[in-house]
Amino acid sequence: MLYPSEKDWEKWKISDECHKFFVLHWNELFDTQTPDTWQVRTCNIVTLLEEMIDAARIAEGFDAYRGVLRSILDEAFPVVSRDAIVKTYYPFVPAYLEPWREKKVERTIPPRSNVWPRSSSGI
Repeated sequence: MLYPSEKDWEKWKISDECHKFFVLHWNELFDTQTPDTWQVRTCNIVTLLEEMIDAARIAEGFDAYRGVLRSILDEAFPVVSRDAIVKTYYPFVPAYLEPWREKKVERTIPPRSNVWPRSSSGI
């Protein structure tokens, strides 16, 4: 977080209170030390694809995480549709994601039975 002194403001030639507020708020939004919930929400298709890969790896062994994967996919569709770089240089990306638009991201492992297995001795 930025804690400028009056000398800092003078050195930066910032005297207006609104300008000071903007500088502090901007710094807070983009500072890596700011808690995630207060940081600006930015994403592009590259960060979303990386996040999808990470989430898929986790969801492979942890079914409860599959909902996170669905959320990332849902976020990716509008980003892909408005990303100028994708449209210009990677026009095939939306088609690759399209089959996942309506696909359910569900368990692939059958749920465990609530019944304890019996031992061969019948106990």
